[in-house]
Amino acid sequence: MKKNNLKPKKFFGQNFLSDFQLIEELIEEINIKEIDHLIEIGPGKGAMTSLLLEKCESLTAIEIDKDLIRFLKKAYGDRKNFKLIEKDILLYDPKELVRVNKLIGNIPYNISTPIIEWIIDNKSSFDEIFLMLQKEFGERCVAQPNTKSYGRLSIFVQCFFDVTVIREVDKSSFTPSPKVQSIFLKLIPKVSDMTPNSLLMKNLSTLTREAFSKRRKLITNSLKSFFTEEDLVNLGIDRKSRPENLSVETYIKLAKSIQSG
Repeated sequence: MKKNNLKPKKFFGQNFLSDFQLIEELIEEINIKEIDHLIEIGPGKGAMTSLLLEKCESLTAIEIDKDLIRFLKKAYGDRKNFKLIEKDILLYDPKELVRVNKLIGNIPYNISTPIIEWIIDNKSSFDEIFLMLQKEFGERCVAQPNTKSYGRLSIFVQCFFDVTVIREVDKSSFTPSPKVQSIFLKLIPKVSDMTPNSLLMKNLSTLTREAFSKRRKLITNSLKSFFTEEDLVNLGIDRKSRPENLSVETYIKLAKSIQSG
């Protein structure tokens, strides 16, 4: 099966990277070492895969598209450091691998949130994570307080990761060209005793959902079902603050306060 005959499927949200100079630059940014063991989410037609295989000790590609699976097997099946898993990434447990330290993915924009949730659940498996995301979604992941993009996604991603923007990527770098711009992010898991499915995180989820559903209201109003105005003042929070003004650390403090209360 020829690479050119593999047409992107809208159902899977496929937009293949096709700017080879960009691909080389991104791989330089990832800084692959000979001892690295990689997982690549959705390798597509292998535009990054072929170059990654030249640099790493092992690469496990996770792909769900049967046409691409046949192509990848033919193209890379004889490479000793290549392994192909035919599975939905959301159903895959990276702990099945003996060794893995980096995750790389050109993420389908239509399932970005579930994949971020999967990454959070499996963060202990990775030292570094590199993701191509829709620009607006990626900006929300990295957004800081007092900005329009800051919200629940920002808080949950930054609870578990230090997030940095490597570069913005023009839509012309993909085939077919998506309607929106993209962004390439680096996530490094934080050392933390917080776990994704803990009571603390459930409290944080409830708290932030309530706060950001009333984004323009004062925090004393948006969180009045949890805290009195006096409670918030005692926790060191300005009563004139709005949800977007509070830091990730402050929301964690509020969630812990609910838990201890």
